[in-house]
Amino acid sequence: MPARRLPPPKYHALASPQPAPPRKRGNAGAPFAVGMGGAMRFRDDGGYRKLGEGKHEGELDLFASYDVFQPVRPLVIAAGANYMFGRVGDEDLLEVTNHAVHAELSARYTLTRWLFPHLRGGFGVSTSVLQLREAESGISGSDRDTGMSGVLGGGLSLRTPPRLFETRSARAASLSLGLLVEAGYAFVSPASFRVTPNQASDIAQQPIDLGTLDGSGPYLRILVVVRI
Repeated sequence: MPARRLPPPKYHALASPQPAPPRKRGNAGAPFAVGMGGAMRFRDDGGYRKLGEGKHEGELDLFASYDVFQPVRPLVIAAGANYMFGRVGDEDLLEVTNHAVHAELSARYTLTRWLFPHLRGGFGVSTSVLQLREAESGISGSDRDTGMSGVLGGGLSLRTPPRLFETRSARAASLSLGLLVEAGYAFVSPASFRVTPNQASDIAQQPIDLGTLDGSGPYLRILVVVRI
């Protein structure tokens, strides 16, 4: 006699929950950094005070760097470039703009996951452009002077923790935001200006020596930094 077949069960067993797939882990290293912010330059030069700037001048400060060497695990050496721009004086009378471009090296030490002291040195060129404008008399003129410049300073960077912005697909693992504060000294070759005025007149104008500006002095810079 054939065996009796049992009817199929009315209900199927509930499927047990499956564990979530493991989260992918991207590269949390962030060798490339860009920063933008401002710097305050303190100068004890009489020419700058005559331009109405007192003893300090605000500057735009931009930089980009890339980590190139790690001699020991907490210490990283980075190479980069820095650009600074400042303006002093009155654009309707006498104005001086300063541009500086530096190649730089920095040493960064990992103190904690979010705190990084550093030292920085840079060397390059600085160009100062003087513009003389006198609307009432119609006198105008300009001159520029280019010389060597450099910076030496140290400070601290505060940074968001590693992998804070990482997605489940391992994107943005290396992204971090930070704040850099640095103090130091800027060395700038003195800039001398000699202007030959342009005027609507048949009389030849003689060059005018407007003196020398010494741009060296201490500085304080604060920048927002993005590392990727």
